[in-house]
Amino acid sequence: MMFYADLLMLGRLQGEEEEAISAMGVAGPISYTIVTILAAVRVGIIATVARAVGEGDEAKQRRAAASGLLAVMGIGVVASAAGLTVLPGLTGLFEIPDNPRVVELAASYVRITAGALFFNLLMIGSAAVMRAAGNTRTPMMIGLAANAINVALNYALIFGRFGLPKMGVVGAAVATAAAQGFYGVCAFALLFTRFGGVRLRPGAFREVTRDSFRSLGRVTGPAVLEPVVMQAGFLTYSIIVAALGQTQLAAHRAGIAVESLVFMPGNAIAIACSALVGQALGARRPEDADRVFHEAARLAVYLLCAIGAGILLFAEPIVRLFVPGNPEVIRLGALCISIGAISEPFFALSFVLGGALRGAGDTKSPVFVAFVGVWLIRVPVTYLLAHVLGFGIAGVWMMMSVDWLVRMVLLWTIYRRGRWKHLKL
Repeated sequence: MMFYADLLMLGRLQGEEEEAISAMGVAGPISYTIVTILAAVRVGIIATVARAVGEGDEAKQRRAAASGLLAVMGIGVVASAAGLTVLPGLTGLFEIPDNPRVVELAASYVRITAGALFFNLLMIGSAAVMRAAGNTRTPMMIGLAANAINVALNYALIFGRFGLPKMGVVGAAVATAAAQGFYGVCAFALLFTRFGGVRLRPGAFREVTRDSFRSLGRVTGPAVLEPVVMQAGFLTYSIIVAALGQTQLAAHRAGIAVESLVFMPGNAIAIACSALVGQALGARRPEDADRVFHEAARLAVYLLCAIGAGILLFAEPIVRLFVPGNPEVIRLGALCISIGAISEPFFALSFVLGGALRGAGDTKSPVFVAFVGVWLIRVPVTYLLAHVLGFGIAGVWMMMSVDWLVRMVLLWTIYRRGRWKHLKL
C-alpha cells in the first residue's frame, strides 16, 4: 500500500504528474524485482515455522524462526549496501524516448528505497514468522500504522508542506523508506513478546543449529530461483513497455497499480493457505491440507471475480484516482485493467495453488511454471503483439492474461499429482 500511496499522491503533482508516474513505472519494476528476489526467504520461513507449529515443538519453532531472521538480516546488510551503490544503475536499462529525466527520477527513488532494504527484509522476515504461527493480525496492525506514517510524510515531502522543501518523487522515496524502517523494527521487537505468535527468547539466536539452517535452505533455495526467473522476465517485459513511450508507460503503471491491489487479497489468501497447509502436514494430516486448499481456492475465486466485475464497471473512474488530469492515460489505463479483469479466476487459482505447494515445501514446481509462463509466453509474444503487430499496450495486457492461464493449468496438474503431501523438510 505504501507504493500505491506514493502513486496516488504523485499523480496530484500539477504539471508534473505524467513524468512522476512514468518514473514510478521505471522504479516500480526494479524495486519490486529486488525485494521479491531477496524476500524469497519468507517462503522458507513460513514453511519451516508452520511445520514446527503443526508438530507442536516449541523449541523447533524458535530455532526455525531464529534461523530465518538471521538469514534476512545478513541478506539485508549486503542488499542495503548494494542499494546505495549498484542497484540504481538498473534504471539505465530503460529508455524513455520522449523524456530522459524520467530515468533520473527513478534512479533517485531506487537509491533511497533500496538503501533501506535491511529494514524492509527485517519487516518481511518478522511478519513471516508471525503468519506461519497463524498470527496475521499483528503484522496487519503494524502495517496500518506504517502506512499512516508514509501518507503523512508523503504529504509533507512530496508537496513541500510544514516548511519542508517540495521533493516530489524523492520525497515519496524518503517517506516509504522511513515507514518500512518503522515496520521492521516494531515487528522484530514484538517477536520477543506474547504478541509474536512464536515467542523468541533473548538468547534465541544461540539456539540456531546447522539442521535448522539446512531445512530453511532446502526450501528457500528453489524459492529464490522463482522470483529471479519471474522478475528478470518482468524487467524485460517492462523495458518492452517503456519503449512504447511515456504516455503508454504511465497508463501501464496505473494499470499495474490497480491490478496489484487486486493481487493483494489473492496473495493474502495464498499466505494463509501456505501456513495452514504447512501446519496440517506437520501434524501429519494431509487430508486437512487438501481441504485448506479447496476452501482457499473457492474464497479466492469468489473474491477476485467480484473485484474484477467492479473493475469492468468502473474502469475509468478507478484509473482516474491515479492520474486525475490526463485523459489519454486514463483511457489507455482503463483499457488495460478491463483486459486484466477478465483473467481474475486465473490469478486467483494460480496464487492459491502456488501457496499450497510452497507451504508443503515444494518450491521447485513454481520455478518451472514461472519459467514457462514468463519466458516462453509473456516476454516473446508481448514483444510480437506490442511492437511487431502494433497492438501497443493492449497487446501487453492480453499476453499477461494468457500467461496466468497457462500457469494455472500447469500448477493444477502438479497439485493433482499429490507428491507435495509426502515431502520432508
